[in-house]
Amino acid sequence: RFEPEAVVLTGGERVPCDTVIFATGWHQTADALFAEADRSAIVGSDGLYCLHRHVVSPDVKNLGFVGSSSSFASVLTSELAAEWLVRYLDGQLARQPTDADMRRSIADQVAWRHERPAAKSFGGRCVAPFHFRYADAILDDIGAKVTPFNTSW
Repeated sequence: RFEPEAVVLTGGERVPCDTVIFATGWHQTADALFAEADRSAIVGSDGLYCLHRHVVSPDVKNLGFVGSSSSFASVLTSELAAEWLVRYLDGQLARQPTDADMRRSIADQVAWRHERPAAKSFGGRCVAPFHFRYADAILDDIGAKVTPFNTSW
């Protein structure tokens, strides 16, 4: 929850802050937030965003992106990402990723995107081509019982 000059995490820890940015816009870019060196931790050499679960970078601590992933169910994927981010920042995910885990996941995601031209849409932030896989991964990290989506019907 928010308090004057702090955010209180679910475990009760107060994180001092003077700014929390809630932003929306048609042109989704984070360029104004970063120096060029920081930007390279989030945007790959191909210009596509490289975020674990489309939310965080292992190289930029205490920053997450919610709502920037395009989907045919953006409200759902944004809510899932927000739930995931809160638990990640609190260290409360059932499967809390290490930096190495996130880097492997990002590398797999980048390779997958390069094999599928549609996955490059929206700067690589489009989860629509693998919407159900994305939701399953988020829910699995949170610790929810997941029955993988069956595509064999």
